[in-house]
Amino acid sequence: MMKQPLGSVAQIAYIVENIEEAIKSWSEFLNAGPFFIIENFEIIDPKYRGEAMGDFDFRIALGFSGGVCIEFIEQSDNVPSVYNEILAKNGYCFHHWAYMTKNFDDDLKKYQGKGLDVCFSGAAGVGGRFVYLDTTDKLQSMLEIIEFTPPVEEFFAMIEGASENWDGKDLIRYL
Repeated sequence: MMKQPLGSVAQIAYIVENIEEAIKSWSEFLNAGPFFIIENFEIIDPKYRGEAMGDFDFRIALGFSGGVCIEFIEQSDNVPSVYNEILAKNGYCFHHWAYMTKNFDDDLKKYQGKGLDVCFSGAAGVGGRFVYLDTTDKLQSMLEIIEFTPPVEEFFAMIEGASENWDGKDLIRYL
């Protein structure tokens, strides 16, 4: 079971030039880890700003510091995406906040009712939908909503569990 309550900030995400370097820095200065790198994170039916996306080359790393998940994103091609969009404006930087919910459709409608646009959407290969909402004018970043399904809970619990009583060994792990 995740420590962060549903509906609260559960993840902070950064666009980085090199995932391994980012992991080493965060671990050294913020005692975060271990981190799990996913080389080809599967996204089902990805859409960028309403248009179907083809394949794009990116990888992610996930680790925990306390109850907060830290995500690093490294995109290595020029395919239009929410990552390259922010990278072009701001360089390598903080990208989005994320929270998890069991009320995905209701939460999405609530934010769309506030005039927020969906800029990236799909479903994670482990099961569970996600959307990124363009909140750059309000939060200086994007907001991700993650559908909290049993497979998503199991996936994040595994990563969070590895951080509990972590001895600093095996900082970088691959999934």
